[in-house]
Amino acid sequence: MANIYRKTLLVVATATLGQVGAWAQSTPLIGDAFFALGNGNNFGGNPSINVGGANGFRGLLQFDLSSLPPGTTGSSVSSASLHLYVSRVGVAGPIDVSAARSSWAESTVSGLNAPAPVVLVAGPINVSAANSYLSIPVTSQVVAWLNGSPNNGFVIQGLASTSVFFDSKEANPTSGGTSHQAVLEIDLFGASGATGATGPTGVTGPTGPSGAAGASGVQGAPGVTGVTGPAGATGSTGAAGPAGPGESQELLV
Repeated sequence: MANIYRKTLLVVATATLGQVGAWAQSTPLIGDAFFALGNGNNFGGNPSINVGGANGFRGLLQFDLSSLPPGTTGSSVSSASLHLYVSRVGVAGPIDVSAARSSWAESTVSGLNAPAPVVLVAGPINVSAANSYLSIPVTSQVVAWLNGSPNNGFVIQGLASTSVFFDSKEANPTSGGTSHQAVLEIDLFGASGATGATGPTGVTGPTGPSGAAGASGVQGAPGVTGVTGPAGATGSTGAAGPAGPGESQELLV
């Protein structure tokens, strides 16, 4: 049933690809479990993920993002949603979904070594109806993981007296389970299309009015005085002029 659900998500996303420019990717669920602080038992193989109740159980989910197309980064993500199937409601109430602080393994995690919640991703989210899906927006955390933050999965914590049960990947239809395991659906932006042809050049617009004359610039400094040229050659002596009147008579006496 889980595979059918994931395929349905992909079909729906593919049908809308031409409209929204994005497509959905369902990443593999590689680990789910629950634990109670101080309790050394491992519940990684349980068919349900118990959250809340008298023991204060907390759920754990781990998804493999390496199945996304090569080169996928946070900027490639349009949105991301965590889909949980509520198989039973003991006491309706709110839950919180947070990022896990440290790594863990489904087969060995317990209340003695389980990771603590470090960043609240979504919540409080009210859970009240059994046999239904709960869709939780987790875009910010998926973007952070794809941008390099350690992917240690999610911690699901019940608040107040909440007691709810979600299907794990170990739920098996042949033994009475529903097998609606958790799904992390990531919508990715589509690749950019080819650049279209350049349109024709538009008509040239009318010439705008001339702008006002700018202010005169500052007068430059006087240039350097040039070197004095050489003196010209002396001209030839002219012929002596005639003696003046009376002047010659006095000289003859």
